[in-house]
Amino acid sequence: MSLVFIPAGKVTNSFLKYIPNHLEKPLKYSNVNKISKQMKKRDWTENDIREAMKTKGIPTTGKNGLATRYVHPRTGKSIVIDNKTNEIFHVGGEGFKYDY
Repeated sequence: MSLVFIPAGKVTNSFLKYIPNHLEKPLKYSNVNKISKQMKKRDWTENDIREAMKTKGIPTTGKNGLATRYVHPRTGKSIVIDNKTNEIFHVGGEGFKYDY
């Protein structure tokens, strides 16, 4: 595998599969306390979130503007990330319904 330099230090999802988990950027949360409680209650791990983020995103809208929803390939649960801040502001649970 050769090294690829991307302008402005941006990494695309296609390159993430080559980066070991411990070297990936830390996940960002809009409200750490709220999201961590929801993750525990709704049975999410950081690895689950990373797996969901590798899927094709679904455009949506959050409270503060444009966002992207990612669906976990095995569980079908969703996370939603603010497009401007790249912060996770929602982790869904079993049976959560979303508008398409």
